Amino acid sequence: MPIYEFYCPDNHTVYQFLARSLSYREKTPRCPEDPSFRMEKRISRFAFLRGAKEDAGDDLRGHG
Repeated sequence: MPIYEFYCPDNHTVYQFLARSLSYREKTPRCPEDPSFRMEKRISRFAFLRGAKEDAGDDLRGHG
């Protein structure tokens, strides 16, 4: 079961979601705190991804 990580820039929180299958990899969940908040998919620095390209997006270090 894959674990997907999403960052919510509206409340500066990282969420992890357990998916039932890889078919959820293109879906973006709603923020548990407020469904109107935006969610951005992130890849953990410690993730082992065979054949995946590294995301060049913003790094979350320093946010708290």
